[in-house]
Amino acid sequence: MFTLLETAPWTGRSSNPSNPDANMLTMPFGERGLITYLVLERTREVYVVRVQWL
Repeated sequence: MFTLLETAPWTGRSSNPSNPDANMLTMPFGERGLITYLVLERTREVYVVRVQWL
């Protein structure tokens, strides 16, 4: 997951359906995991906000 966030962070989908171009994204992982992260393009940084799994 971290390699994907480093190389292609925009592959997730927007966490706000009414704003598909938002920089807060979510991406499923594993069988029942979900990671929410923030992409700051100007500084080329990605911040993991939340990791959830059941």
